[in-house]
Amino acid sequence: MHNFCKLRDLYRIIQELENSIEEAHGLSVNECMTLCRINLGYCSAGELCDTLMQSKSRMSKILAGLEKKNFIERSFDKIDKRKIQFVLTSKGIEKSREVENSPVIIPDMEIKLNGYS
Repeated sequence: MHNFCKLRDLYRIIQELENSIEEAHGLSVNECMTLCRINLGYCSAGELCDTLMQSKSRMSKILAGLEKKNFIERSFDKIDKRKIQFVLTSKGIEKSREVENSPVIIPDMEIKLNGYS
């Protein structure tokens, strides 16, 4: 039972962190992580799903929200015109820098699966 109590505490810490990030940047954690990943270079929705471990449906909503806020735009892949890539707009580049230099402290956490600390 002690493990579940620790899990509850972990969820509480994560929720507090997510609230801090949203308050500081006006974006969800998933939107921040998506901006950071797109900032590394061109990527497709499928690559974002795999990298950020999101379902296609969830990633579609995240991307739509970022597009609506004018942080990202779609472009066609230069090699395969059937593929759509996502890139940051100038506003998205600014927001990505803001997120990278965030005043929100994200703790280094080590989760031990066997045993307690």
